[in-house]
Amino acid sequence: MAILLIGLIILGLYMTSLPISLEKLKLYGWHKEYGLLALWLVILRLGWRLGNAVPVLSLPLWERIAARGVHWAFMWLCLHCH
Repeated sequence: MAILLIGLIILGLYMTSLPISLEKLKLYGWHKEYGLLALWLVILRLGWRLGNAVPVLSLPLWERIAARGVHWAFMWLCLHCH
C-alpha cells in the first residue's frame, strides 16, 4: 500500500510538470486507475478492521493509546492522500 501511494505521489508530481500531450493524458489515466485501486484497498482494509476484534495489547496504557493513535492517523492519511 505504501509503495502504491508513494508511486501515485511521484506520478502525480511528474505528470503535472508535463505539457498537455497524449503522454500526459495516458499518465493521468494511470493515476486515476491506481488512485481508485488505492481507495478501494483502503475501504476494504477499514471494513476488515471494523469487522474484526482488536487484539489485546499487553502494553502500558500510554503506549496503547499512542499505538492506536498512530494507527488511526495512518488510516486517515491514506483516505486523504488522494
